[in-house]
Amino acid sequence: MEYITSQRFDIELDGLNLNVQNLMLEEKVFRIVFPDDREPLIITPTKIRNGKKVWVSLPQGRQMEAEWIGAKIDAYVKDK
Repeated sequence: MEYITSQRFDIELDGLNLNVQNLMLEEKVFRIVFPDDREPLIITPTKIRNGKKVWVSLPQGRQMEAEWIGAKIDAYVKDK
């Protein structure tokens, strides 16, 4: 997968310092690097039928992490 890095920042979640990288593809995509042995996580926001925004993992399978970290990214962006 090719991507262009446009921004990096850190967020804290339950005592972990996560490195987040904003990746530009067709949609906004974020790559999260964990300080432990977990594989990096790629997430993107999307809207479902009722117009509500949800965060999804790419590839699917890490939905709980996507929603949890996506909420922290929303809070980070809102504060900037």
